[in-house]
Amino acid sequence: MRRWPIIVGILVIVLGVVVVLGLQYTSKPSFCASCHGIKPYEQAWATSTHAKKGVTCIDCHFEPGAVGYIKGKTYSIIKLVQWAFGKTDIKPEATKTVVAGACQQCHANPVSTFIPHYFHTNTANLACTECHSAIVHGSQLVGATRPQAKADPSF
Repeated sequence: MRRWPIIVGILVIVLGVVVVLGLQYTSKPSFCASCHGIKPYEQAWATSTHAKKGVTCIDCHFEPGAVGYIKGKTYSIIKLVQWAFGKTDIKPEATKTVVAGACQQCHANPVSTFIPHYFHTNTANLACTECHSAIVHGSQLVGATRPQAKADPSF
């Protein structure tokens, strides 16, 4: 009877380590790309400046903070379940899941040589992806409905 608290304690520690390692593993771009139609997006990301700077999918596609992380993981589980039930034809909603707060973690004060960003971000409340959707994944994947990104990814 005296061993039960020790056994339970060890099991809780082991479970905690498994959960932490699982969250880390499932947060890698290669994990997402191995499960569903994200492979072309992961391949485009791998050659981007974001990848070279160590910016991963979660940095852009999850809202900043713990609540954003939990919401992002929940959304990812829903997509994984859809995939498991054969709904592989559903395109990723990548541009919808990039929030301005995510961009502004690194780009706190966007500067432009010919377009002042203050009006676009603060007055018009445009998301960064309205104009810069093709920066990471290329215009072939995300620029079809966004001609401003299709013309020149650096736009």
